[in-house]
Amino acid sequence: MFSKTSALTGLIAVAVALYILGSTAADAAPKPKEIEATELDCAKPCVDSDEIEDGTIMPEDLGFDPDTTLDQEGVEDLGFVTGDHTPDSSGAVADLQAQIDVLLGIVAGLGDFMIDDLLFLASGGRFVFVSSTAEDGDFGGVAQADAICNDLAGSALLPGTYKAWLADSGAASGPAGTFFQNPGPYALPDFSVVADNWGDVVDGSLDHAIDMSEAGGAPGALEVWTNVGGDGVGTLLDIASCEGWSVSGVTSSGVFGLTTEVSAEWTLRGFGQCNIPRAFYCFGQ
Repeated sequence: MFSKTSALTGLIAVAVALYILGSTAADAAPKPKEIEATELDCAKPCVDSDEIEDGTIMPEDLGFDPDTTLDQEGVEDLGFVTGDHTPDSSGAVADLQAQIDVLLGIVAGLGDFMIDDLLFLASGGRFVFVSSTAEDGDFGGVAQADAICNDLAGSALLPGTYKAWLADSGAASGPAGTFFQNPGPYALPDFSVVADNWGDVVDGSLDHAIDMSEAGGAPGALEVWTNVGGDGVGTLLDIASCEGWSVSGVTSSGVFGLTTEVSAEWTLRGFGQCNIPRAFYCFGQ
C-alpha cells in the first residue's frame, strides 16, 4: 500500500533532485572566458571595432573603450558565436526542462493522493484511527494522549486535528463532553466508514471496526485505553483510569476496548492491568 509517509519522502526526494539538476545544468552551461592581458597586444591581425559590431559583440559590452581592438583568438576565447551575446546553452536548458517536467508530474501525482483526504474533510467527514504506538497506563492523561494522536496524524500526513477517545476519572472528561459531535461521517484513512455521524458513534455499535492506524497499517495494540462507555461518557472511577493515567503497575487497572469489535466492546471490553501497553483511538475534530 502506498502510504502518505512515502508521499512525503517522495516530495523531499523531488525537491533535492530539482536542486541537483539545477546546479548541474548551471555548471554544464558554457560560460564566457576572461580575456587574458596577453591577448590584447594585437600581435596578430586585430579585429577592428566595425568587425566586432558586425558580429553583434560590442567592445563596450566587454568592458573596453569603443576604440579598443581585439585579435580574433581573444574574441573566440570568450565563448561567443556570431550573432549572439551569450553562450549557446539552449541544449542544457532544454534537457533540464524535460527532467523538471517529469519530476513535476510525480509531484502532481503525490498531490492527487492527498487531495482526496482534504476533500473528505471539506465535505464534512472526519478521520478516525487507532494509534500505531502503545503506552503503559502512566502516559500522563488525556491531553498527552491528544498530543500523541496529533503527532501520529502529522507524521502520516493525515489532515485535521485529533483527540483521543479517552476519559480521566469524571464524566465531564469523556468524549461526549469534549468532542466536536460531527454531523457527517467518520471514516478510516482508507475511507471505510466507521459511523455515519456522531449519533452513530455513540449508539452502541459501529459500522466498521476502528482497526487501522494513521498510516493505513496495523494498530500498535489490539487493546485500546478508553475508560469510556458506548455512549461516549467517561466513568467516575479512578480504578478505571490507572488513577488518572498516572501509574503503571499490576495492582492498578484501567478500562480498555478492542479494535476488532463493532459492538460496544470496541470501547468497553473490561479492566486491564496498567503495566500492559495499549493503543489510543484518535478522532478527528
